[in-house]
Formats: sequence, C-alpha cells, structure tokens
Amino acid sequence: MKAIFFDLDDTLLSDDPATRATFEAVAQTAGRDTPELTAAALARCVALWQEGEMHPFCHAIGIHAYECMWGNFAGEDPHYGRLHAWCPGYREDVWAQALRQTGGDDPARARKLAELYPRERRRRLNLMPDALEIVRDLRRNQKVALLTNGAPSLQREKIAACGFESEFDVITISGELGIGKPKPRIFEATAEKLGVAVAECVMVGNSLERDIAGGNGVGMPTVFLSIPGAREEGSGVPTATIHTLRELPAALEKIARG
Repeated sequence: MKAIFFDLDDTLLSDDPATRATFEAVAQTAGRDTPELTAAALARCVALWQEGEMHPFCHAIGIHAYECMWGNFAGEDPHYGRLHAWCPGYREDVWAQALRQTGGDDPARARKLAELYPRERRRRLNLMPDALEIVRDLRRNQKVALLTNGAPSLQREKIAACGFESEFDVITISGELGIGKPKPRIFEATAEKLGVAVAECVMVGNSLERDIAGGNGVGMPTVFLSIPGAREEGSGVPTATIHTLRELPAALEKIARG
C-alpha cells in the first residue's frame, strides 16, 4: 500500500450538513415557516437542476444541484461559461417556486434569498472531525491524493479555504480532466501522477456509487465512510467500512495485512 486517495465532500469536508444549515438560515430570513420553506427549497433545487439544460454536463463531471446554488464556475471550458450564466436564474427560480409553494408569489424576495445563499454557504466551510490530523499522519508513511468530483473553481476554493492546498502529494479534480468518478481513467490518472500502480492504492470516500464502485472498477481496495443518517445507494462493495475518520488508520492496517 503506497498511496491513499481521499474524496473531499462529506469525507474530509462537511458538505451535506452545511448545505442544509445554509438553506435553513436563508429560509429563516424570509419570514415564513422555516422548516416548510427549507424543505420546499431543497426539493425545488434538485428538481429544477435535473430538468435544467446544464444537468448532463453537471452529472458527467459530478457537480451537484446544491453546488449550483453558490459556485462561481469560472474556467476556460465553454461549459463553465454557460453554467455561470445559467445559475443566477436557476437560483431565483428555486426560491421563487419554494416561496410560491409556501405562501405566495414574491419575486423580489426570491432574488434576495438567491443572493444571500452563496454568502451564507461560504460561512460554513468546515472540516470533518480529525480530517487534517489523519491526512498528515498518513502522509508520513504513504503518499496521499485528493480525488474529488466537481468544478475546478469551486473545489479549489473549498480546498484553499480549508487549508488543504499543501497537504496532498496530488490533487485531482474531475472538472480539470473532463471525467468524473467512478470512471476508471480518473483513478488511473491520479495513480500515474503519484508514480504508483492503482492496485497499490486505497480509495477512501463516502459514496458507494462514485468512490467505492470506482475503486472496485480499477482493482483498488476501498474504505467506505458511512456517515450516520446519510442514505447512500450504489453497487460498490467496500473492502472496509468506518463511521469516523478516526477509525481509518486501523482499517488501513487491516487492509495492508491482507
């Protein structure tokens, strides 16, 4: 075992809890029933994203609906220009439809909520417990890579905000390669950058569909971070399962012993 690959969102960086907390905080400013408006906005966020013109590109790269609520999406690829132009209207539609569903049409308020969301979301960039310590400890004996799906501008922003820029030997972002997990090539490219074979690496992540099935597909051992309360679906079969990052060193030791 020569290298450890880490996923970013909800593996090293708390993502889903931060997203829900942001929706709640923004909904609270609207003067409506906060739980009802939060639920409506979350549902419309996903539904409108799935129906939108940018969904095929987002799905291929691994850009989630929730990220379209706050990412800037800068980049030379024309797709990012289109996504950047599409997002403001999408964000307003999310809040407009949620407000309409919970009490009335209010376009001006929807616009204010859409503008507030990115600021509130950036206030909630928090690491998972023990994330930085675990990465640093493991790097003493193995190479470590960050392998994340997403838009380069947003993922780089998250990485910088959390102080992760210098903590990895290699950082691979799906949007920079044009392919995302679970495609085999993104795992192979990361291993090549490290100068190791994929079979000498272990993938650690919270997604059965992307991290675990992707690792399975290239013959890598995998460690599934099963977060309490999260509902993960996918065909991936992990070599080991943990519930906190603190359990990772012991899981890796068992994998190393075969």
